[in-house]
Parts: sequence; C-alpha cells; structure tokens
Amino acid sequence: MAPQVMLGQYTSKADVWSIGVLAYMLLSSHMPFYGKKRRHVVAKIMKCSYNFTGRHWKRASQQAKLFVSELLIFDPDDRPTAAEAQSSVWLNKRFDASIRSVTEDVMDHVQISLEMFSSYTTLKKLALMVIAHKSTSEEIGLLRKAFSKYDTTGDGTITFPEFKESLAEYAYKEEELEIMFSGADIDGTGRLSYTEFLAATIEATGYITEERLAEAFDRLDADDSGYITIQNLREILGDEIPAKVLDEIMDESDVTHDHRISYDEFLMLFDEHLEEKRYSALQTMVNRKLTRSTYQSPSVSTLLETSSSIEEEDDESPISVSPITKFAIK
Repeated sequence: MAPQVMLGQYTSKADVWSIGVLAYMLLSSHMPFYGKKRRHVVAKIMKCSYNFTGRHWKRASQQAKLFVSELLIFDPDDRPTAAEAQSSVWLNKRFDASIRSVTEDVMDHVQISLEMFSSYTTLKKLALMVIAHKSTSEEIGLLRKAFSKYDTTGDGTITFPEFKESLAEYAYKEEELEIMFSGADIDGTGRLSYTEFLAATIEATGYITEERLAEAFDRLDADDSGYITIQNLREILGDEIPAKVLDEIMDESDVTHDHRISYDEFLMLFDEHLEEKRYSALQTMVNRKLTRSTYQSPSVSTLLETSSSIEEEDDESPISVSPITKFAIK
C-alpha cells in the first residue's frame, strides 16, 4: 500500500508504487517493507525505508534497481507515470532465456542439508516443512530435480537403498546414512516423500530469511497467542500423538522452561553460526569425495558461492506439496 493511500489519497501513482513493490518482490523473493507487526510495516512504508541488500540483489542489474527505486518514491509527484515506467530501459531490454539443470555443486549442497537436518530438533524440522510448503515452484525447482535424481525408480518416494546409492560418492558409513535417512523420514514410513525431502533440503536454496521464519512461526502459532504451545503442536501433529512426545518436542526448544516457545526462542533454532557449520560440513564433504574419486573436486569457495545462486526458471509442472497434517514422531 502506497504512503498516500494510508493518508486517504488515492491516484494512479499509487498503482505505480504497487508495481514497484511487485518488482522488488520478484527480483529478491522478499517484501521491501517487512515487520513482525503491522505498525512496523506502516512505519517503514511512511519512511520509504527499504534497501537492496541480500544475496539476491547481488545478481540484479543496476538498471533493475533503478527501475524499482524510481517507483518506490514517497512523493507521488516524483514517481513516473505508468507510461513513463513502461519505457524503462530495463523493461525493454532483451534477455536470453536459460534453464538451469542440477549441477554437481547443487547436489553437494543438497547432501550437506540432508546431513545437517538429521541433527535438528523436531520443532525446527516442522518449521522447515512449513517453509517448504509455502515456497514457490521457482524457489524449489532445482530441489525437485534433485529429488528425481534420488528417486531412481520414479515412484514419487525415496527408499533407503536409493538414498544410499545417491550418496555413495560421499563415502558415508552405513550407520551415518541410516541416521540421515531416519532424520528426514519425519512420518516414519521408511520412505522419504517429496515434502519430506523438500523440508530436509530447503536450506540449500538460501531462501531461509527472517521473513520466512516469521511466516512459519505464525503458522505454528495458529491461535496468534505469540507463542507456540502444546495445543498448537497437537493441532498440527494430531490428537493421537502422546502427551509425553509433545512435551519432549517442547522441551527441546524451550529455553526459558515456561512450556511454550516465544518468537525469540524460535529464532534461536536458526542460530547465527549456521553458515559456519555449513562451511565446515562442506570441507568435510570435499575430503570425503577426494577419497572416492580421482578427479579434482571443486574448491570449498566454489561450493559456498553456489549457495547464493540456487534458483531457476522451471519449465515443468510443479509437484504438489502436501499440507502439514500428521507426523509420526520417533
């Protein structure tokens, strides 16, 4: 919503502002004005406070940023008309279409995500499943292709033998593979569904921002109490889940021991050292591959750079992501 609309003034320039907001979101996968509370969002809009930071903007051209900044101007008189905006150099530039395939580097990041996912608390796994469920086909396009590489029989699920075969080059021990597979098998069926695979690998896309985490928290905090409670977990996981199991899930993340999870406690699940852990895991992974291969493994720096560019133009019909209903918690 444009600043002047909040002041009760609506003109065609408000629509130009809206186009600027949409362009910002399409280029970055984030909203330009974000806050946990509505008043925080309003304050940022009225100050016209936004920026072009973040990994997605590193790939955006200066012309794209200029187009957005010309539309997201506080004073409507300083904004271009729709016709003027339409003549933007950026909008009229010709782009070569390209469709990315799943590279070895992408598969390496998928493998690291699977390894790290197995050590997460149940609540963090549920949060990542919510984020995966709410992701667009563009955001998860490469993960869908990665899933197809694991699902060698094409039946829509990944069995342990398929999982083991797909990770053969990483020289894991049998027990390590069993831990990773069990950690991703959230519903305990002995097979990884597409939704489970997405939850376990969504971090490989680099789309886990605080905005996404806030959305996941709001989904888990179904009654909007400001906390994730035992009742919230029961509504998500189902009435058949024993109370003892729900208590264990709560205790894993309840830092203040008040039997509920605040937003700050929830954010602590996604700690600031996550990238350091991924870097360490990538180093270990490179060493694993060197023991299994005679070719030159990609450098760690190359692998890390890849994490900032996992996105694609998807040319296939999206596989539907089943909603969160029941989980058999082991």
